[in-house]
Amino acid sequence: MALLTQKNMGANTVNSAVANLVEKNISITDPFVPYQSKGLATSGLPHIIFWGQAVDTVAPGATSLTARFEAAAKTEGGVPDYFEIVSIAIPTDNTPMIYSFEFPCIFIRVTFFAGAGTSVNLQYTLGAYGP
Repeated sequence: MALLTQKNMGANTVNSAVANLVEKNISITDPFVPYQSKGLATSGLPHIIFWGQAVDTVAPGATSLTARFEAAAKTEGGVPDYFEIVSIAIPTDNTPMIYSFEFPCIFIRVTFFAGAGTSVNLQYTLGAYGP
């Protein structure tokens, strides 16, 4: 994790850090096969940022794309135990969107679901920072 700033908090020194996951040129064409991102380790990084931009290649703006955010607060046998925290709609007309929230977890990932008749090209960044 990159060191951004350092602050003295009494007897402790607190370092700010950031982690990012970036993917480009993802093609989502089947409403029955969601696309799932890799997990992003966010231990100690409670601020979550999502930026995404989707272009519908069939009928721009006429179809739907949903992003479901899943977090893990614990692991089971060394594997993150994910649960859904929120789902949001992503515009498919080449309009960028940003979504920010705070959630204390150790891993986060996003799963994308396309609507029927959708053929979407997607790029996104999932990031976390703290403290």
